Amino acid sequence: MNLKVRVVDGIFINQPKSTSEDARKLNFFCATSWHSAFHSWSSPRKGSKSMKFSFTFLPRSLVTLSLANCNLSHDHIPKDLSMLPSLQHLNLGGNPIHTLPESINSLTLLRSLLLDHCEKLQYLPELPPSLEELDVNNCRSLERITNLPNLHRSLIFRYYGCENLVEVEGAFKLQPIRNIDMEMISALGMFNVESMESFQVQMVNCLTGTLRTTSLQVLHERGIFSIYLPGSEIPGWYSYQNAGPKISFIVNHVQGRTIIGLNLCVVYAFDQSANLSSNDKIFCTPFTHMANRTKGLFWNYSPTFYEIPGEQACNLWLSHWKYVDQLEDGDEVVW
Repeated sequence: MNLKVRVVDGIFINQPKSTSEDARKLNFFCATSWHSAFHSWSSPRKGSKSMKFSFTFLPRSLVTLSLANCNLSHDHIPKDLSMLPSLQHLNLGGNPIHTLPESINSLTLLRSLLLDHCEKLQYLPELPPSLEELDVNNCRSLERITNLPNLHRSLIFRYYGCENLVEVEGAFKLQPIRNIDMEMISALGMFNVESMESFQVQMVNCLTGTLRTTSLQVLHERGIFSIYLPGSEIPGWYSYQNAGPKISFIVNHVQGRTIIGLNLCVVYAFDQSANLSSNDKIFCTPFTHMANRTKGLFWNYSPTFYEIPGEQACNLWLSHWKYVDQLEDGDEVVW
């Protein structure tokens, strides 16, 4: 009978090499179905011991592999994971790995990837499109994920406590204002950027529920660029202004000029009478709705990151929307 499941949770791995005798010892931890191995995934063994191990001895028919809390470093993981073409469930949680090999994308049947509490994990390469579950809870060093397959459809994505996550390619990217090209700085209506580089702001990551103090940042997300600044007055170069939660206008095309996007500026602050705690403020996610009534088009947007205003203070949310192909002269826009 082909081996389908191998569970080695809590067994500290101290050498990348192994023997066939070691492989036979691992059979003690095997089960015949993923369901019978589930509790080993979620409840690591205490009193861990060391043993030798190598991926070389794993059969190509393996469907589930759990190596949680095994002191596994990137040196133990082979660069070529295509040796496990049948793998559907992989648990590497609780290990001091920094990244995964690029060949993780070759596991075309992989459905579940558990990496929770990998506190040294910094980067994830391209993941296979078959992925249905990704757990990176408390990967506190994680900064970048190359892609999230099925993010807006069926992916179960656990990410709480990833306080340093600033980029998911194709979804969002947060970067210091000094790294933004001048064309985008100009589109946002920003000037004298050098004087702003010393600003320190409190940025909330709405995705991971975390807060950190950082320099002034620009968010790029789904064709929208945003920046947050202290202040309570909308700059005078905004053509249409209104005191209230709603504004509408007619697009007026100037002959000889091309519409490159729309700029939105919002003044926001916390309701002091609500007496919100720090945790409450983290989950007060900003939200905006835009509609092109003429064409019957609607956009809803809630940014992944935003800046918390100081006590009894206001902030400006400046954003640039690159929806140039969906706006024409005479269109009525409501925000």
